[in-house]
Amino acid sequence: MNGSVIDFSDVEGILSLIPEFIPLKEQAGAYFVPDALSIDIPLSVLVSTRLRPEGVLNAAKFMCMAAAGQIERREPISVSRRDDGRWDVLDGNSTVAVARASRWQSVPCIPIA
Repeated sequence: MNGSVIDFSDVEGILSLIPEFIPLKEQAGAYFVPDALSIDIPLSVLVSTRLRPEGVLNAAKFMCMAAAGQIERREPISVSRRDDGRWDVLDGNSTVAVARASRWQSVPCIPIA
């Protein structure tokens, strides 16, 4: 990342770090285990705290494998509500980056108190 600041919500910035990335279809049920406590939260209000290109590529690989039934689907993203109405991503930053790079609208999340 060469010391430059990356905006974790900037799709083009994410894609510049992972040029070999292939976008995934927005079909949450293929990648996430259904959970009665989860809610779909728009990506526009999720605040990611880190971005590791290798983590994003691994997340995309695992999501493809889950969709193919080769591995278990992941739990919804863990988030915590901020005072400004947005949500901090506690677990699932790479998965959120995959969703952003794939231009999804939302991801299933479990709010943590």
